[in-house]
Amino acid sequence: MNISLLVNSDTAATSTRARTPFPTSQHRPPILLSPQRRPLAPLVSTDYVDVAALSRNVDNHFAAYNTPLSPRTAIREFHALLSRTSSSTSLSSTSRTSPASSHSSSSSSHSHSVFPPPTQPTVIHPDATSRQFSNMTPQVTFSVPINRQTFFSKLIRVDDESDVPEYPETHATNAVGYLHRLDPDDWLAPVHDNAYSWGAGGVNKTAKGKPITHKLLVDDAGNHVPCRVTHRTCQGIKTCKFNDSPAVRAPHISASSNDVSIRLAAEREARLANSGPNAEFFQRTEGLIMSLVRLGCHDSVLESNSANLDSDGLRAHHRFLQRGYVDKTERCTGKIKFSTDSEDRSLLHCEHYNTLNNRSHYVQYIDDGFYDCDYLEAFFSDDSEATRTIEEAACNNGHGPLASCTTVTNTTSRRRHCPYPHRHDDGTFKQALLTQIECTAQFRLYEPLEEYRKTCPYVVVSYSGEHTHAPPLPLTTPQRIRSEIFEIFAKMGEDLADLTPRRFLRHAITRTYICSKLPNMRHATLGDVHPSLANREHLAMYICQAKARIYPQGSGWQGALYLYKEEPEMYLIGARYIRSIIEFALNDTPIKIIVCMSPEASRRLKNAQRIQSDTSYKRIVGFNELVIGHWNTDAHTSLVFCRIYINSETAEAHRAAFNEVDRIVGLDTGSGLRWRHLDARSLTDFVGMILEITGDQGGGQSKGFGLYFIDAAARRPPRYDLHEPLRLITSLTIYEHLHRIFRLCTTHAKRNIRKSKVSESVRNDMRSLMCVRHPDWDGTIRRICEAGGQAGRDWVFDKENSQYAFQAMCWEKSKIPLDVWRSGERDDNLIESSHFDVNQDGRYCSLVSGIEKGRRFDMLKLQSVKSIEEVNIRPSYKTGHPSENQTRSLKRRENTRHKTLDSEDKKIESYNAHFEDAKRKWFNARRTLYDRQQKHPNARTAIQIQNSTKSIETARKTLDQAARNWKALVDTVTTLPRGSGKHRAFTFTDVHWG
Repeated sequence: MNISLLVNSDTAATSTRARTPFPTSQHRPPILLSPQRRPLAPLVSTDYVDVAALSRNVDNHFAAYNTPLSPRTAIREFHALLSRTSSSTSLSSTSRTSPASSHSSSSSSHSHSVFPPPTQPTVIHPDATSRQFSNMTPQVTFSVPINRQTFFSKLIRVDDESDVPEYPETHATNAVGYLHRLDPDDWLAPVHDNAYSWGAGGVNKTAKGKPITHKLLVDDAGNHVPCRVTHRTCQGIKTCKFNDSPAVRAPHISASSNDVSIRLAAEREARLANSGPNAEFFQRTEGLIMSLVRLGCHDSVLESNSANLDSDGLRAHHRFLQRGYVDKTERCTGKIKFSTDSEDRSLLHCEHYNTLNNRSHYVQYIDDGFYDCDYLEAFFSDDSEATRTIEEAACNNGHGPLASCTTVTNTTSRRRHCPYPHRHDDGTFKQALLTQIECTAQFRLYEPLEEYRKTCPYVVVSYSGEHTHAPPLPLTTPQRIRSEIFEIFAKMGEDLADLTPRRFLRHAITRTYICSKLPNMRHATLGDVHPSLANREHLAMYICQAKARIYPQGSGWQGALYLYKEEPEMYLIGARYIRSIIEFALNDTPIKIIVCMSPEASRRLKNAQRIQSDTSYKRIVGFNELVIGHWNTDAHTSLVFCRIYINSETAEAHRAAFNEVDRIVGLDTGSGLRWRHLDARSLTDFVGMILEITGDQGGGQSKGFGLYFIDAAARRPPRYDLHEPLRLITSLTIYEHLHRIFRLCTTHAKRNIRKSKVSESVRNDMRSLMCVRHPDWDGTIRRICEAGGQAGRDWVFDKENSQYAFQAMCWEKSKIPLDVWRSGERDDNLIESSHFDVNQDGRYCSLVSGIEKGRRFDMLKLQSVKSIEEVNIRPSYKTGHPSENQTRSLKRRENTRHKTLDSEDKKIESYNAHFEDAKRKWFNARRTLYDRQQKHPNARTAIQIQNSTKSIETARKTLDQAARNWKALVDTVTTLPRGSGKHRAFTFTDVHWG
């Protein structure tokens, strides 16, 4: 180990310098102190000794004292030993002392050696590969001379970058030095991790034309290295001018976050002591007043104002507090007034507010139990005496605008004003500007120039002067932690585009990072790593910086364009995903289309026989997501071919998108897509082409396919249609193309039928139309129109007006071959499941985030198919055989059906319970009437007869009402569901009338 060290010598005792070897980090000569812990005479030699060849054992260490020490030197070392007594530093029995040491020992009453190896470090530059300095706490040395005039009252060595002090010590008259070891490849100056706010300062590299060096900064050979010196002054803290607490201006030379916590705890206790219902009631009213003073009427309508806030200069004051923000809309500056309406309700309103013709101005009715109307009336009526009385009463209770303030923040904070309103000397009610408590404490940072940092990976920081303010808040995130946070951002991939502080805190990578930093703390949060990270707006600033670095054009349309242009450099040609971006105008409406599809998916799309398409409206903000995929019958799994992000639902926009997909397939495979009704040689030719498309009745999507087929037919050589041999395929219309290849999803159709406001029998007629052949098509259509009323007629009109829906529901009406229809898919559930899967990564994503998440999902599905084809490893232990799908489908269907029947049975049971209750009430009412009629002949006097007659009449009315309620309940029996058959709804025939 090559160690260079600074050796003390006694120039008064001998002219020969004592050269002290230093073989280990535990045995170092001390810096000499007097009993008063003051530095002794200048005993410092600038000689550095290379001790790499010296022995490392203790015996050789003390045998190196070749020159006898003088008594003066021995006494000094003795005092230095007393000042740093340590029980762990006694000499072994084999250690030898110098003659002077033996003399001092013999004259002393102590039985042990007086020259044990000192525990405090004096090594200035250890070898960079030394392991003895790893995982050590900062080491402290007192009274370290720097030159003939200055010395460090304390030198603190920090080898671990995680131990950089947040509140570095300083000294009122001298300086406190810190020797930091840094990573040459990741040079982070430690002063930037301080909680103190430092000024601009300056940087020097030379002094009087010579390079600046520092005594403690040397290279491996012991030579001084040129340094750069940065010096700055502490900027103090900012506080409200109404803060008269002496703790805010208390000077200090050392501090910690615990000191800040103690001060804040004392302030919180004072606030809690003055809190209570009255204080909260007053503060709520005070907050309303402050908001109205800041915002005013806030109406964009301008009026000629008889009085406005500019007369007090408050509007200019609030504009200053907005830090440059300018409201582009000119607002009404009318004065806010307090008044009562005709119903004696209190309200605040702009002076220009009028209930008849000017109601856009500010008005707010005041709840007397929620706000202090007396304070509001006094304030907005300019009753200064009443306002003063109320505010003085609040001040006596420790709150209000006249009370003392406790606001303190760091100078680096952007906040300009106190968050609490105050009554100023001129009588204005406004937020006070924060004033700065100046400080004269300084630091000087000595760091080697860039080319010398490999050989001297150290910096020296000297802090001098007393801080004349309270310790600042720990708002500065250490550079090392900040770098780690940005590394987390880089690992988040597509999640970064839509990242928010809340999502970041919940992200799995963040939780893993927290666990690695605090492995012994359960349920730790990011605020436990460092308090500054508990501020979510602070995290939001970091997130914005990371987004700007990775997505310089944002995460919207411009960001997608940037991603499209940069993709060739980021991915290989075969791994490209964003294949095309189209932008054009349609009827003065901008149309934006992005086609995402890998070359491998493009080849698989060309070989597919059946495809499904569906549109998702909630995954991407501002864009619809059209997905095209299919069920791979060989691998028994679903696969997404492409995703089309489009901001329009028009047929023309979808036409352009489908044409672009065809073009991309042609680029990847050498030829475009082949379709049965356009490219088949006969009605039984089904090989190497797409036979069927399944989709919903979205007008833009399905008609877009029809328009695309017109374009595709025009690109082919002239040929006759297979279904109408006398017609060319170029003569087919949009809907005639759809009749030959498009099939309507039964799931979407049944869902719309279920929502129709028609009877269940009409719904069954509607469902019966989705078939291969229908026995009475026209008759069913008539029944739907007649029995379904307006809702039924609207449903039929919608299907007929589309000109393809009925043909896509019933094979008999379409021109799709029967074999294709029977073997085809009735629904697009696999695309729906694909929507569901990708939505698990988030909905309402930005465009860039949605594209990247779609890329990851599609690559995952494609890799699953490859694994099945190449090594027969499926994503689950199921084989994917159709029987498994049918079994699962049957279970789901039966479970759903039984849930429905159970729900219907509960309705029948509830009806029966109400029926029994109504029956019981009717029988009770009839019995009551009968009893009173029996007692009526017993009445003798006129009063008894009158009372008996009234009671009979009352009983008769009760009976009639019970009968009506019972009958009305029974009339609803026809609307009850049939249920499972376990329960039957009661009727009058089930009543025993005896």
